Amino acid sequence: SDVRTGRYIWVTISNLIATLLSVGLLSPWAKVRAKKMVLSSITVTSAQGVIGTHEALANQDQSATGEAAVDAMDFDIGI
Repeated sequence: SDVRTGRYIWVTISNLIATLLSVGLLSPWAKVRAKKMVLSSITVTSAQGVIGTHEALANQDQSATGEAAVDAMDFDIGI
């Protein structure tokens, strides 16, 4: 994480002012803005390499056996 103290303080204070001036109507906007700032400063690394390569390898190892079994038993499963 590389959150800078000055940026964090600015976002917090400006969110507080915006929320107070809007009588709380901008509270969801302020929460999303603060979370976006924090999450944009997080970086995930791996000792084995780039994270995307692990995901690609995991997708290659999967088979369609489970999906075929569901089709054979005629279950309707959806996400």
